[in-house]
Amino acid sequence: MRFRLPFKFKLMVILAFSALLITSGVFIGNKFKPTVKQYKSVPLSPEDNKSALKFQLQESIVNGMSKKMEFIPLEVDLTEKIIIDESWGQLAVFKKLQNIEYFGKGIYAIDLSTITKDSVIVDTTNNAITIYISKPFVKTCSLQEEKTLFQSTEKGLLRFGEITLTSQEQMAINKEVNERMMERMKDKELNSKAMESSKIMIRDFILSLSEALIPQPYEVIIEFKL
Repeated sequence: MRFRLPFKFKLMVILAFSALLITSGVFIGNKFKPTVKQYKSVPLSPEDNKSALKFQLQESIVNGMSKKMEFIPLEVDLTEKIIIDESWGQLAVFKKLQNIEYFGKGIYAIDLSTITKDSVIVDTTNNAITIYISKPFVKTCSLQEEKTLFQSTEKGLLRFGEITLTSQEQMAINKEVNERMMERMKDKELNSKAMESSKIMIRDFILSLSEALIPQPYEVIIEFKL
């Protein structure tokens, strides 16, 4: 026999989910503008005090905050290796290569704001509670530039110096690497792991509170909304 849980009882279960927000992060606020703080001018290049080009930080403004009801079921460490090729033709003596290894972190999230009183179904015959949640999505995928590893330049006998990249070239490479990492986050295997982790973590959390919420033991079943 299946029936919809009375609102008061559902509310208790949903409140348990709200506790997840303590660790997932809840941000509620209004737009505000902090007091302007003046900074002295500094050279664009700290090593060159004679540089005529300087910049001054005028103010830092937080334009707004928004309420977030998200659960983080999985974080993924990513790596991407690339080769910068500045060789002249195919001859070994003109070879000039550099290997670079990039690191990044991807985060999957679940939108808990989609959980309502209608998302919780109770089967009293089998002592089971089914909770329907949204599927995890890729929240962020960001490069950890401070971890980037630059290998020594491989040079042929007739090539000298190191490979140097302009800021525009570096930005273009970073953008491409980040896009490739994002594509990897959409991989079916990683998405399956995020879904499995979501079910386990949310189920275990609810079960840890079941004695306070439910007089007899219930099986907690997590399903994803279509």
